Amino acid sequence: MKNKEKIENLFKDIITNLEDSCGGNVFDESMADTPSRVAKMWGNELLKGYHMHPQDIVKLFPNTAKNPEEIEINNIPFYSMCEHHMMPFFGRMTIKYIPGNFVLGLSKIPRVVEAYARRFQLQERLGQQIADAIVKYGKARSAEVIIEAEHTCMTARGIQAIGSMTKTRSSAYATR
Repeated sequence: MKNKEKIENLFKDIITNLEDSCGGNVFDESMADTPSRVAKMWGNELLKGYHMHPQDIVKLFPNTAKNPEEIEINNIPFYSMCEHHMMPFFGRMTIKYIPGNFVLGLSKIPRVVEAYARRFQLQERLGQQIADAIVKYGKARSAEVIIEAEHTCMTARGIQAIGSMTKTRSSAYATR
């Protein structure tokens, strides 16, 4: 059985068990295709980062200017899934790095973000993975990732602290 079929069957079972737990007749014919839609969403969208490899994404260009100054990319949007509750967290990142002999293709940086964000994650690990990848695969001298995110596991459930934001800062440095 293919992975997609396994995921689809899993969601069919979940919906059946939800309906049984809620007393039946909760889901009508308009939800007949929901298991396959949900399976596609999880497999092809929410968790697609597991099939993306940052070392294959990064594109380097010679740093002909020999520019040692910091490069900063602001407001990179991202969307991820909390590994504790399987609920979304999302927000924006600022990524700063100091190039070495190469500079990264700017459009590749948000792709690296997506490769790590589209997995089950913790915000602090997400930032560190991105910083490490920029130093390792981007051959940067250093990298810093600042993330501001809303966690729906905090806003839609539990404490329900609507509007709260979590901010993390992660850094990585090249070894000499």
